[in-house]
Amino acid sequence: MLLTVAAVVVVAVVATVSIFLSLGHSVSPTEREARDEAEIEHVLRTVLDADRPAAVIDLHSAKVRERFHLARSRGVLPEKSDRSDQGQILYVSNYVIEGDLANADVTRLYPDLMETTTTFILVRESGKWLLAE
Repeated sequence: MLLTVAAVVVVAVVATVSIFLSLGHSVSPTEREARDEAEIEHVLRTVLDADRPAAVIDLHSAKVRERFHLARSRGVLPEKSDRSDQGQILYVSNYVIEGDLANADVTRLYPDLMETTTTFILVRESGKWLLAE
């Protein structure tokens, strides 16, 4: 009898914990979009602010990584870039996310006070947003 009561209690606790965890891990579409936008912004800022292409190659898509390694093996890829012409990133905006593809605009301010906006394409691979081009 005592074993039956203990078994019932254990099953009830496991069921309650399972329900709580499944509800706790459900994410609303708005929260998912906000997370995707934050991850996309992080990838773009990290890649665009990098001193060396090799330091952030893991944030690029498999296709770009393949081209990077091929260029490096041929000796045509500089290890350090000249960042003086890249400008400072002011903000990332205009996110468009459709499934595993996304694009976002990056606005930069250059030393001559000129602002430019460039659209970047990203792809989701293995659950992570990566720079596609």
